[in-house]
Amino acid sequence: MKLLGSSKVVCALLLLSTLCLPVSASAQSPNVPEQYKNLFFYYSDQRSLYEKALNSIGLTSNPVGRSYALIAGVTQYPNFSPVEKNLQPAAVDIEKLKSYLKDQEFFDEIVVLKDGDMNFDNLNYFLQSYFPARTPCVT
Repeated sequence: MKLLGSSKVVCALLLLSTLCLPVSASAQSPNVPEQYKNLFFYYSDQRSLYEKALNSIGLTSNPVGRSYALIAGVTQYPNFSPVEKNLQPAAVDIEKLKSYLKDQEFFDEIVVLKDGDMNFDNLNYFLQSYFPARTPCVT
């Protein structure tokens, strides 16, 4: 029994996966619960429909994957005295890192957990759920 040529199989799988892609696949907004959307400093999905379809079945035509960053920092310490509570150098570092990752390294997604957003629930969501679901398993 002869199998179909691999290109025909891939085309059939792509067609099937394209039909199964959610309508929001081309949206420039992350597919996350509403409470996490404001934590994205930058989100860009420049993949073609073809690439998204390949990705949905675990394949890629792109040798370079997407890039993700999580910046976490505290610039305001509410339990410190008014003179010591503001850590301006940390705020400057966060801003410079955001700019560098977006404009120099061209990261696709940058999440910023700053001050009150830097908590266990947000860290847990991004490190245990969101980012692992977006990256392929390494064996």
